[in-house]
Formats: sequence, C-alpha cells, structure tokens
Amino acid sequence: MQDELPFAEFLSAAVELTRSARPPDSVTAAYLLTFLSGFKVAGPVVRKLSRLLTSELAPQTSCSLLQIPQQAPDVSSETSEALQETSSGALSETTLRTPFKSRCLHLLADAAFRKDCGDDGLLWMAILLLSELESQLEVARGNLLEASSSGPLYGVMISLRTLLRKVSWRNLSTSDVKIWKTVLDCSVSLAFGVAEVVSPVVTNASPEGQLDVQGDPGMLERMQAALQKGLGRRFDVVQGAHREGGTGVTEIDAVKSTAVAAQMLLLCGWRAHREVSLLFGELCEGCPFGDVSDDSKQCLLSVDQVLKIGSFFMEQMSSIRHRGAFEQAYTAFQKLCQMLWRVLGSSRFPVLLLLSRLFPSVVEGGFRLDAFVPHVVRCSRSPSWKVRALAARAVVPLVAPAERREFLLGAILSLPGATCPPENNAVHGTLLQVLQIVNHSRDFFAEQDFVDSVCCRLEEKVWLASGCNPCLATRAAYLSVVLACSRSLLEKFALSRSIASKLIRAVLPDITPTQRHAVATCEEFFTATAHEVLLELGLQHPSLFSPEATSYFQFLLCALSSRSQEARFVTLQFVKRATVQRICDACLREHTKQSLLDLSCNIAEQMIHSHIMDDVVGLPEKMAVQRWTLELLNCSEPTQDLAMRVTASRGLGLLVKTVVSESKQVNKICSTL
Repeated sequence: MQDELPFAEFLSAAVELTRSARPPDSVTAAYLLTFLSGFKVAGPVVRKLSRLLTSELAPQTSCSLLQIPQQAPDVSSETSEALQETSSGALSETTLRTPFKSRCLHLLADAAFRKDCGDDGLLWMAILLLSELESQLEVARGNLLEASSSGPLYGVMISLRTLLRKVSWRNLSTSDVKIWKTVLDCSVSLAFGVAEVVSPVVTNASPEGQLDVQGDPGMLERMQAALQKGLGRRFDVVQGAHREGGTGVTEIDAVKSTAVAAQMLLLCGWRAHREVSLLFGELCEGCPFGDVSDDSKQCLLSVDQVLKIGSFFMEQMSSIRHRGAFEQAYTAFQKLCQMLWRVLGSSRFPVLLLLSRLFPSVVEGGFRLDAFVPHVVRCSRSPSWKVRALAARAVVPLVAPAERREFLLGAILSLPGATCPPENNAVHGTLLQVLQIVNHSRDFFAEQDFVDSVCCRLEEKVWLASGCNPCLATRAAYLSVVLACSRSLLEKFALSRSIASKLIRAVLPDITPTQRHAVATCEEFFTATAHEVLLELGLQHPSLFSPEATSYFQFLLCALSSRSQEARFVTLQFVKRATVQRICDACLREHTKQSLLDLSCNIAEQMIHSHIMDDVVGLPEKMAVQRWTLELLNCSEPTQDLAMRVTASRGLGLLVKTVVSESKQVNKICSTL
C-alpha cells in the first residue's frame, strides 16, 4: 500500500475499532494497526496528519508551549485535502479531542514539527495511540459508564501493547532513545491513570451492583444512551403503556438494561486493568532500566519507575477482588521478579528477602522449597556482604528441619583447610549460613553425639580464627559460630577443652592492647567478637588462661580498658549477664575474688550513673540494679570472710546512694513531663 488516501482510510477504521465496546473489535484493531505500522507510508501519513491537525486545532497554543516555529507544514495540497476529507469523520474530531492540554498531545505536536524525528511507523502509531488513550481516559475520569460504551480503554491499550512489543528496546539507536524514553514515560503515566480509574470496579466485592438506578433518577437514561452508543442498537425494546395523550412510547426494560450496563462496566474495568498489568510486565521484561541520567547507558526505565510498578503490583494483589484481573497482575509481577533476579545489586534482591520470610506449613506433606537451596547457596559467594547475609537468612526456611543436621555438618566440612588458599567471599558466606542454622536449631544441641560432631569439625577449622587467616571478616564469622554453639549448649554440656584451648591460643595474642591508631577493615568487629568468645570460654575453662602470662582476671581488666569501644561494651554486657559469684568462681585466688568484687561494685556504679543521664530508665536497667544488690547481700553474709564483707558493705553503700539519686532524677523528669 503506497497511496496515502487508502492508508488514511484504513487508519481511521482501525482507530474507530479501538473505541468499540466489543472485545473482538479491540483485538482486530490491534492486529490492523500493527499491520499498518509496517508500511512505509505509515510514518509520513501520521506525521502529516499530526502537523495538519496541530495547525488547525491550536497553533498558537502548541507554538507557545512547545516553541514550535509557526511555518506552513510541508504537505501537498492534494494530500492535505485527502487527509482532511478522510479524517473529518474519525481522526480530527475524536482522536485529538482535547487540543494540547496534556503531555501526550504535546508529544504528538512536538514530534510533528521536529526535523530530527524520522518516519518510523511504530513510533508514530504509538504516539497516535497515546493521544487516543488520553482522550478516552479523560472521558472515563468524568463518567466511566459512558467511557465503557464509547471508549472502553482496553481496546487502545491492547493496540499500544502490541505495537510496543515490536520495538527492539535494547537495540535502539542513540538518536531514538530520547523520543522512545518520552513515549515510555507517557505510557507508564497513562497506565497508572487507567488503573486508578478502574480500581473501584476490580476491587469491589460486587462490581456489577454499583449502578444505583433507584437512588439516581438519571441513571436509566444514561444507561440507555451508553447501550445505544456501545451496542449500536436498542436492547430489548418493549412496548410501554399508553400514556395520556394517546401516544405509545418505547423504553428499555430497566432490569435488563441495568444488567447489560453493569456487565459492560465490569468488562471495561477488568480488561483495562488486565492490559495495564500486562503492559507493565512486558516493559519490565524487555526494557533496560537504571540511572536514566547516565547518557552512556541506554536506560529507558528509571529505577523510580520500577519501584512504583512494584508497589503498584503489591497494592493491587492485596486489594483486587476480580479473579481475572488478579491472575494477570500475578503473571506480570512474576516478570518483574524475574527481571529483578537478574540484577546483581543487593538493594534490588527482593527474592532472597521473600524466601527468607517463607516457612512451610506444619500440615504440608512434602517439602517443596528444597529446589531453591542450590541457587541460594550460590548467592553466598557474592562479592556483596549484604547479599551474603541475605542469602544466609534465606537458606534457613528452605532446608527441611530433618535435614538441617546434615546441612550444618556438611557446610562446616566444606570450609577450606589451612593449606588451601581460601576464597574469602565463599568462606564468609558459608560461615554466615552455619550461624543462621545454629541460631534456628538450638534443640539439636541437646544431643551429645551431635555436639561432639560439631565440636570435632569446628576444631579442624580452628585456623580460621588464628592469625594464619588474614581476613578479619571470616575470623569474626568463625568466632560468631563458636559463640552461637556455646550458647546453644545445655548446662551439662560445654565446648570441648581441646577446641577451647586452641581458640584461646589462636585469638588471645591478637587482641592485646597496642599503641596502634590505624584501624583495619573489620578490626573493630573482630575485636569485639573475640572478646565475647574469650569471656565465655573463660567461664567454662578458666584454667586455660595462663596465671603467669595472662590470667582470666587480668584479661577481664584489659577488656574493660580496651581501646576498642565495642570491646568495652561487650565486656560490660557480659558482666551484667554473669553473676558476681560465677565470675569469682572462675578466678583461682582469694585476693582475685576480692579485687574482682571491688571492681564489680565500681562497674555497677558507673553503669547506674550512665543510665541516670538518660531521660527514662527502663526495666532492664532496674533489673540489673536489683541483681547486683542481691549478689552484694549474699557476699555480706556472716559466713563470708571479713575482707569480703567489708568490700560488699562498701558496694552496698554505693548502690544505695546511686539508687536514691536515680529515683530523685526519675521523679524530677516525670514532674516536668
């Protein structure tokens, strides 16, 4: 087809079909417009028509807003007359109904006069359909019932989606990226508008019962007009009674007309919503997205648009009542998730976050999530710390409870030996997974055989905590695993003396106070974790600390005066958890017990004073004060020696003074509130 006049006639018929209330007509329009866009005359005809209509409708508006030069369009007189004659019944009056009130019409006018905009048939058809969609959307915002009969939205959206599907988004030339980016922005914006208009229909539990004929006297007339316009004939005409005057009148049966109008309204609502979901899904699947301000990358969708589309799907799937609309929204949401799965950034990894929240039902017979385990384990080798941490949390619900023992022992065994060059990311990710499994499987540590197996395999990998391992992150992760295992044990169990001895010899020399001021990466984290592990091991095996070099009490003093703020905080928290008597029993000499008791009193005083500075003193702090008081009362019993009773009495005096001052401070704060 090389003649412009027949092409314009076909184009007019196709656009008219997009306004039909019959779903088969909209499919026909989509195929016809896609077919017409492949002809060479498609671009020139739509462009000439757009320039002609631009000059006729509002030349001063378009030129003032878009700064388009007021020049005569380069259109032959014969073609102009033919296009005017052809478009007078369809395009000029109805396609561009509102002269330049919105972004899409501005886009059409701007593209019509730009010399750098070529004659791509797909581009011009897409711009023409956007203007038609916007005009239908304006009608729907005013009266959705009228729009369902004269412009039901889904017809033009099917055509637009079919056209955009033919665009090779990843192979666009640099000169075309900008104009197509504008087309996509308009498409996404209008799609959100369509979803907003039809949302009351698809979210209603009874969408066909929204038409209140009795409450609105004019509803019946509007339904009659909508049926007449949409179906092209009167529906179920019945002969009415002869009124005064002797003339017979015909009227539409109210019940049947209401049913047909309600079905037409519902059809418009859920089909339009379906097209919005499918459009978003196809755009997310095919269009590259990223930082649109970076000219070096051809990013057509911005990150903000993708986030808005994701929020749209989450909101719609939680509120849609119509089954068909929900199914299509779910299908499109799957495409969005597949696109996000291909992104390597940790902040765009929602699938791992979703998997970490999934737990199978207790009544579910087969465990069907184990297929995800290899993929999540592979994510633990990611160079991003956040991705490794997220993968570690996600693997917990994916492994069946009966298989966690084997998974835990296998993960520890997979750690490299001292002679193998470690891959730090993989080692760190594996240790994080082991840590999460241990924290969620504490009941396994009630079995002595399992405890022995874990301790044996951890002892084989103890080099990961020593100075032979230069990576502080993996050293801290290994110590965190040991600490979690130690805290999971029952009172009758404890970590083996062998692994405790190796850990103390491996870690203690590296955390002694030094004069260095430079802090290496992860050093603070490693130092705090090492202090916490050594404090716990000291309670279980105090004799492993050499009295000649560094006794357990000396290590405690050094920890309280460590240059690391995290280490000091961890030590204070440990002293708060452990009772005075238990710490004293871990020390070997009597004067050490007295010194430690004196030190504990000072710690209690500092701890309480630090809490007085806060605005509100919480319950945990008050419980700590009560615990210290009870311990000091026990130490001041007559059965204790004189030195301990004197020290405990002085400590009680300090506690009483600080508690009284604390109460006054709290009362003062409460009175000012």
